[in-house]
Amino acid sequence: MGQWADTNNATQVWTLDAVGSQFQLVNANSGKLLEIPGASAADGVDAVQWAPTGDASQRWLTQRSGAFWWLQNANSGKLLEVQGASAADGALLQQRTADGSQAQQWRLVREAIQ
Repeated sequence: MGQWADTNNATQVWTLDAVGSQFQLVNANSGKLLEIPGASAADGVDAVQWAPTGDASQRWLTQRSGAFWWLQNANSGKLLEVQGASAADGALLQQRTADGSQAQQWRLVREAIQ
């Protein structure tokens, strides 16, 4: 998984589907879920898209931080971040222990594909 400039394409649209008090992030294009593979609890593990398995590594908790949100993996307790706080296209998304950095803050917006 990586970050890219806005292309107004379904590949960049995710829905948050409630599973109790947690969420699954579902890609609008693939229908796959955002997960941390292997149910890893290690820092630096890259996020991937995967078919639904019901595993906690595919569920996320959200917490508001001002105008932004933290996305915390329900299995590992770690936050989703942009690797190295990069602003470049193609920068990988990974999990890491909370550190308060902007790399771990996400803006959630309602979006419609045009």
